[in-house]
Amino acid sequence: NIYNRGLIQLGLISYNLDNKNEALRYYKEIFKRNPSASESQEALTAIQEIYVDDLGQADEYIRFIESIPGYNMTNFSRDSLNYSVASRYFEDGQYERAVTSLNDYLQKFPNGANSIPALFKRAESYTLLNKYDQALNDYEAVIKKGRNDYYDKALFKSATLAYNHSQDFTKAFKYYAELSKSNVDDATLFEAQLGAMRSAYRTGLTHEVLLYGEKVANNPQSDNEQKATSNFYLGKIAYDQKGYPKANTYLNTVINLSDNIQTAEARYLMANILFILRQNDQAEKSVRAAIQQNSDHPYWVAKCLILLSDIFVEKNDLFNAKAALEAVLENYKEDPEITRNAQDKLAAVNKKQQNTSKLKPDSLRVNSFFENN
Repeated sequence: NIYNRGLIQLGLISYNLDNKNEALRYYKEIFKRNPSASESQEALTAIQEIYVDDLGQADEYIRFIESIPGYNMTNFSRDSLNYSVASRYFEDGQYERAVTSLNDYLQKFPNGANSIPALFKRAESYTLLNKYDQALNDYEAVIKKGRNDYYDKALFKSATLAYNHSQDFTKAFKYYAELSKSNVDDATLFEAQLGAMRSAYRTGLTHEVLLYGEKVANNPQSDNEQKATSNFYLGKIAYDQKGYPKANTYLNTVINLSDNIQTAEARYLMANILFILRQNDQAEKSVRAAIQQNSDHPYWVAKCLILLSDIFVEKNDLFNAKAALEAVLENYKEDPEITRNAQDKLAAVNKKQQNTSKLKPDSLRVNSFFENN
């Protein structure tokens, strides 16, 4: 049919001139003129490309198909066409349009063949648009569908958003722990173990911290900082449970592997263990070293000075106990609890000092403790 071949050429020319509506008019005209099978297929391919790929109007394409005598669209085909439009926006980085189109698809096909990838891509779009609450809802919707091609990715994304954005550490632990049981690659498994450990610590799940802390500490993918963090959590739990020898082992590992705020706390805790065990001379030596080594962390300098004061009180060196507390009150005012604690202890030292007739000379260089801060 020469006429139909001409219409196809005119449609192609119009399309190349970016006149899509004119191209559609030519291609649709073919179906009024008894096209051959090859002409029908060629025209339909062009019409679908314009409606679905270029204009994002899958419904218009479906309406046209169903207007042709003898043609019909299955529900699966409708599903696929609507999803393909939304998916293309996502793949092209048009995330606002992707969300709008995916909303439309999911309203029409809430349980459609592509509903799970649609939910996941909408979640990804929301994440890239910094709409984290909506993203978390969609990732969780994917998880609730049960195991699927996007299940593990949705677990990881849900756990990450719950931990970092909503700070729902109970939810974060739930998803990290579930992910750690999945058949995932080594890197993802390690991230799941690390996230589960951190989330468990934040929610006070002692048994789970011990479980995942050991996994992180022994994982070959763990770097020094991560090993230090796991040992810090394990050391804190042992300390709280009065398992001081074990706590010392963990905390000493922290000190050897890192130099950050956790390291500063580890130094303080190790000195405090010596004080609790009434090894006062060793405790004094340890806390003095901690004060010098923690110079970048004034909170822990202050905590160490209060501990040093307690040691001096035990040694009945009230003058230096008072000097340590005054150093805290004069140089560190950022934490009201620290201030109250120092004030209460200073009042107790002053009261005790009233019954003491002899004062020892000041051996502390109190002004030097905070000079780097």
